[in-house]
Amino acid sequence: MSFDGLIVFRLLKSLFPLLPRTSSSTLRSYIRKTILSDIKVANIRSQNHKLNRAVQAMLFSMVERGMSGEVVGDKGKLRAAAAPTTDRDSHNTDEAMWAVILTKELWRKGVWLVPLFILRLSNV
Repeated sequence: MSFDGLIVFRLLKSLFPLLPRTSSSTLRSYIRKTILSDIKVANIRSQNHKLNRAVQAMLFSMVERGMSGEVVGDKGKLRAAAAPTTDRDSHNTDEAMWAVILTKELWRKGVWLVPLFILRLSNV
């Protein structure tokens, strides 16, 4: 990974955890736009494969951690569990939701054109 790619990845690694933790919709929107634009800019001239693989691995692990919740329907709403959930489970579920949202936006905007990651994510 190039020096620029490493800086972008470290920034993204710092920003991703803030998405589910912040209660401010303005800050959440700003963080989301920053993440999307940084990945898009890193892929403008040519695909930054190392950065994309690293970000995709991070997003995939966020989704895997959040799969402890039971997903109902296509809206990603969680069914209320009989047993009380911990804050950690709730955070992992929120993190997974944001990982899917960001992946969907990157796919829709044409930043990630390789369907392998999308297929892998849909099989989780």
